[in-house]
Amino acid sequence: MFFLRSLRQHPEFRTGMRASAPVAPGIAAWGLMTGVAMVKAGMSVTEAVAMTVLVYAGSSQLAAIPLLMAGAPAWVIWATGFCVNLRFVVFSLHLRTYLMHMPRWRRLVNGFLTADLTYAIFTSRFPQPATDAEGRRAQEASLAGNYCMTRIAGPAPACWAWRWPISSRAAGGWASPACCAWWASCARWPTRGCARWRR
Repeated sequence: MFFLRSLRQHPEFRTGMRASAPVAPGIAAWGLMTGVAMVKAGMSVTEAVAMTVLVYAGSSQLAAIPLLMAGAPAWVIWATGFCVNLRFVVFSLHLRTYLMHMPRWRRLVNGFLTADLTYAIFTSRFPQPATDAEGRRAQEASLAGNYCMTRIAGPAPACWAWRWPISSRAAGGWASPACCAWWASCARWPTRGCARWRR
């Protein structure tokens, strides 16, 4: 939640950004490569921007590009993107214990913005969820710092190269964030299912 001042001012926010900084060049290269692949496959800049906005994760974008160019049915493209992004459900199942104390809107935003490397860096720094209020705030600040850095890194090279945000991280999208946010907002699985989702 990098837009919340209380988290940005927490020391763990900067720690999270520093932890993500070493992987930022790789994320930037991935974003640039995905943008180049879209344009080289014959997509217009407008189509590439639309794909960036509507398809979450560069891996799903890369999987969908040849299917789009081959004229595959929409259901095949959707199913491919869904399968590629199933890893976010696993991430969310693990992160739910870190996020359950938050209001639903914060769980949804954190679930939406958390990606592969953000998850890996965060869980290696915090193998267990905090049990006290200050520890939970520190963990959320660290997570926000992590994904703030990775969200900055992806679009930057593509914006520089084409002056258009056509990288894999420019805006996020709908497929996996919906799964990620839903799972992150659910109650303690399997005993209570998604009772908290209905509240």
